[in-house]
Amino acid sequence: MEEPKPRVVAGINWGMNTPVVMLAAEYTSKPMDHLQIIREVYKPGLDVETIITIAKDWMKELAVRKFFCDPTQAETIAMIRRRRIWAVAVEGEIGLAVGLVRRRIANQKNGPQGGLTVSRECPRIIPEFQAYHAPPLDPRKPYRDKPVDVYNHALGALHCIVLGLIHDSIPRMRWL
Repeated sequence: MEEPKPRVVAGINWGMNTPVVMLAAEYTSKPMDHLQIIREVYKPGLDVETIITIAKDWMKELAVRKFFCDPTQAETIAMIRRRRIWAVAVEGEIGLAVGLVRRRIANQKNGPQGGLTVSRECPRIIPEFQAYHAPPLDPRKPYRDKPVDVYNHALGALHCIVLGLIHDSIPRMRWL
């Protein structure tokens, strides 16, 4: 059986006072189900025109098929779509995204199937993985389901990618 060809998708996490992060990833579907982060842009204060320019460059150079975006900037996503870039808002629970990334990292130890790798061209995401943590246990709060919200901008873009891939793989139902 022939291995599936990877497709390239991207994730965008917006920021005003924090950096705008764009990640491009090669996704190889099942049975490999592998995600490799191949490119990153990590800059504070990017305006929409610069984001559009980078997106168009990635579409030409990397053949990015779809941009999965943080849903907090609906107007920006609409502007990007008007410029003929396939950008979609990705709705989802952060706990689901964290679980999907965690499962990919655990699978990586058993081989490339279902795993996650990061290119050396993406130096900002690794320190974010290392700094990502849950808050200390507080006896007044029984659950620690949300991670500490600091230095997680690239991980936010990665969460958009994994949630977008999950939503893409769910078959659409059409009622007659």
